[in-house]
Amino acid sequence: MDGRILVIDGSARMRDLFVGILELDQLSVRVAEDFDQAKREQDDTLPDVVLVDATLANSETDESSGGSTSELARFSDTIGTTWPGCEVVFLIDAVHSDLKRRLERGRFRHFSRPFQIEVLRDLVNGLLDRRKVIGK
Repeated sequence: MDGRILVIDGSARMRDLFVGILELDQLSVRVAEDFDQAKREQDDTLPDVVLVDATLANSETDESSGGSTSELARFSDTIGTTWPGCEVVFLIDAVHSDLKRRLERGRFRHFSRPFQIEVLRDLVNGLLDRRKVIGK
């Protein structure tokens, strides 16, 4: 399967883990430690899927409100504007149950860590298949 994946995560260990797993499916994987680095290092090819650490939404918006659902929506819109047509998946650690509830309330696609490798591969490949069906 071909596809371009962008992983934005503050943890080098997590970025390396995602690369190792997703490259098993011959996917092209780029990584960045934050949104600014991802924008600076973008090339002419748009990612099909952006996996982004949900806690970065707080650092990209006004932190005074504690990371509301509307901030997540603005952050998601910013990602969609920067990489039009991409599928956005927020990555969330299990310890951030309040953030997970906001993602669910706002109906944002999200993926919880820790995770099983096959579940990640199924999610990404399913999103890539969906893009083919709808012609993106």
